[in-house]
Order: sequence, then structure tokens, then C-alpha cells
Amino acid sequence: RTFVGLAASHVVTDIYSPVLPAILPLLILQNGYSYFLAGLLVTAHQLTSSFTQPIVGWLYDTDRLTIPIPVAIFFSSFFMAFIGLVTSNYILTMMFAIGAALGHAFFHPGALGLVSRLAEGEHRGKLTSLFVIGGNLGFAIGPLLVGVAVSLYGINGLYLLFIPAFLMIVTLLKVLPRNFTKTGAGDAKSSGANAEAKPALTPDAAGEAATGKIHIKAV
Repeated sequence: RTFVGLAASHVVTDIYSPVLPAILPLLILQNGYSYFLAGLLVTAHQLTSSFTQPIVGWLYDTDRLTIPIPVAIFFSSFFMAFIGLVTSNYILTMMFAIGAALGHAFFHPGALGLVSRLAEGEHRGKLTSLFVIGGNLGFAIGPLLVGVAVSLYGINGLYLLFIPAFLMIVTLLKVLPRNFTKTGAGDAKSSGANAEAKPALTPDAAGEAATGKIHIKAV
């Protein structure tokens, strides 16, 4: 169930990635943004997410930064779901776009690292691909949800998009053990030659880690 929770969280997180492109026509028509300023919002969002992820991944690998997945989901969802309330101010809109991008960047390195922990060698490709499909599904669903929200309440109705994130955060707090972050780089180094002999944690085993009952078994 831990892996299912991670895959589902990827679906939810990537719902917010295509929101900005979907609302650009509204920003141009209702708020008078030029095509350049509207496009700059998307550019800033994409560049922030793209260039921040490697930094977050490096900090994650070196045990210098571990951001809980629920926190990353909150960042990406909150700023994008409530961006419709600040579109009258371009600077605030840009800040919300960047804030959402940071949440997106915080999510992927950590979540993918956890997926890697859950899989043994022969299953790693399959589980990773399923995790990636979750993101693609979220990216496909996002514009549809934007259309529904905007059709009902206008651009301010984007706040409805916070609902799936809120439900996902609550679910993850129950599904993911509190100490389920990652195996630190220091632990990996100290394990030395014995690291290859240790089987990976299965989702069930990882789920029991919080209670101190860890069972190692084949996936």
C-alpha cells in the first residue's frame, strides 16, 4: 500500500503542472496580460521546477535535505489552486507560479528515491514505470479539472483543485510511516559490501517500519 500511495500522490501532484497553460487565455482576456507576460509565467514555472529538481535531488542524496512528501504536495497544490485569487496582481501571480514549481521540484526526487527503496532489482523497472505513469495521468487530468472548476466559478474556482491534494495529504499521513524517508547516504556507505546482500524493503515491510516490525521477503 505504500507504493500505491506514492503512485497516487504522483497523480495528484502532476495535476497542478498543466494548470497555468490551461488558464492563459483567461489571464489574457480578463486581466489584460500581454502574450509575453502570460507566457513568462509558464516559463518561470517550468524553469524553476526543472532547475531546482537536480539541486533537491543532490541535497536528498547527501542527507542535507529531506522534505516530506505531504509538504511537497501542499506547496504545489496550494499555490496553484489559489492562484486565481491573486491574478489581478502580476507579481503575486508570478510568486504563486514559482511557489507551485518549488513544490513540484520538492516532490519528485524524494518520491522517486522512495520508489527505488521499495523495489528489488528485477521489479525496479516495473514499479518505476508505474510511478511515472501516475504522473502522466495527473498531467492529463489536470486540464479537465481546470475546465470544470472554471466553468462553475470562473478563475477563482481553481480553489476546488485543492480538494484532491488535501485528501491525498491526509491519506499519505496514514499510509506512509513517519520514519519512512530514505536510507541515508551515510547508512549506505557504512553498510559497505553487505549492502548488496540485503534485499529491498517490500511495500508491506516499509509499511511496518513505523512499528518496528520489519519483515524481509521477496516481492
